Amino acid sequence: MKTYAFDFKNKIIFSKAIENQNFILKCVPLNYSAQRIFDEEVIISPSCKVTASEDSFGNYTRAGFIKCPHNEFEYNICGKALLGTYMEVTPLERLFLFESQMTKPGDEIKEFAKSIKQGKTVHETALNAAHAVYEKMTYEPFSTNVETTAAEAFSQGKGVCQDYSHITIAVLRQLGIAARYAAGLMEGEGQTHAWVDYYAGNAWYGVDPTNDKKIDYGYIKIAHGRDSKDCEIEKGVFTCAEGIVEQKFEISVKVVNEDD
Repeated sequence: MKTYAFDFKNKIIFSKAIENQNFILKCVPLNYSAQRIFDEEVIISPSCKVTASEDSFGNYTRAGFIKCPHNEFEYNICGKALLGTYMEVTPLERLFLFESQMTKPGDEIKEFAKSIKQGKTVHETALNAAHAVYEKMTYEPFSTNVETTAAEAFSQGKGVCQDYSHITIAVLRQLGIAARYAAGLMEGEGQTHAWVDYYAGNAWYGVDPTNDKKIDYGYIKIAHGRDSKDCEIEKGVFTCAEGIVEQKFEISVKVVNEDD
């Protein structure tokens, strides 16, 4: 087991004062067999009453309402994670074998999946698929958005971690391997990250197609689901008396291995 300290901040700056803001956050890391979270602290500003619950995938949620006018909304989650080797033993939910809203493959991905070298094990095949996506795609920030599907990103040949993960999931499902989208924090400094869980034997394992690596340590999972839509870290609605509002996001993530 290894201990990691994490600090995740997201500030949203509104161009005009908003009010009556309803929000749902999936920003608190999960607890499961390979990941134990402790000393965690969640700070939301402006302060408000928050309700904690879980969604249908077991992801932790925080829901709240801010009535008064405000120009900024910020949440900060910090704490420590005790991580074992990335793996979760659990019965398979068969919905992860089928395409979802963001991972519908399209003809190009279906043909690409046929080219993936089949390994002697599910692990080898999954790693081969992730490597093939890494080789096929070009990482380019702002080339896609949260509504870009796997098929769209694959067709243009560029994207970010969300797209690499959606494409890999689509390919694995074409190969008969159950796969799910994972969102969270990766060791180092930067922003939030996305990767892929695949099912082998009786457990979930992780692979990061964006960085072309098998996941062992250094990844703190916040949420998982069929695709990115199940793992949105922040969503909500609000009103503004002055018309259209632009939003600016300031996100920072820091994850440090305290055993080093």
